[in-house]
Amino acid sequence: MEVPFQPTVNIIILNYNGRDLVAECLPSIIEASHVSKYSCKVTVIDNVSTDDSVSFLRLNFPDVDVVKAKENLVLCSYNDVLRFIEDDIVILLNNDIKVRNDFVDPLIEPFREEDVFLTSPKSYFFDGRYEGGRSYIFMKYGVFGSDNVFKDDCEQANEKSYTFASGFGAFDREKFLELGGYDDLYLPGRLEEADLCFRAWKSGYKCYYQPESVVYHKGAE
Repeated sequence: MEVPFQPTVNIIILNYNGRDLVAECLPSIIEASHVSKYSCKVTVIDNVSTDDSVSFLRLNFPDVDVVKAKENLVLCSYNDVLRFIEDDIVILLNNDIKVRNDFVDPLIEPFREEDVFLTSPKSYFFDGRYEGGRSYIFMKYGVFGSDNVFKDDCEQANEKSYTFASGFGAFDREKFLELGGYDDLYLPGRLEEADLCFRAWKSGYKCYYQPESVVYHKGAE
């Protein structure tokens, strides 16, 4: 008898001094958690904010779990939190990301395959420009990294494929912990996401780009 695919999902937002961003973006994420066919909750990790983010969250979003990090380790703050939760799949997001209300399920479906480590959504800036989601690796001046040069209307940007972009997306929590999560060797840099994907691929896991899942990233615009 086939075992039903019923993973639990936790959408986890990393926040630092982002009260206004949380107010703007979190409602779309909460709505998406309700639209998903999967059991889906929402958590915010506060990275030692000095603004009133925590009190604002607890007052205005009482159904959202708030976890206070002991110190601000940027992306590495996810590591400790993922060790004590029990959800099967975690969707890790920045605090400046809005989502389309159906963004969850396309990210989860590929995890029916046992070797999937990550699924990354298609990302636009708030003004509608294509940001990315599908990326490739490179070596330049002895430095390893990943990049994206695809345009919104090109074939590569609109088809499911492999990726090296793990700054935000859905992860198999147990595989994430097995690989040690984000490496603090790169703090406060930006290579930790490419490094994590590299280690996943070396371990025989797959990282997919899922263009049917759409998010909107404020970023630098």
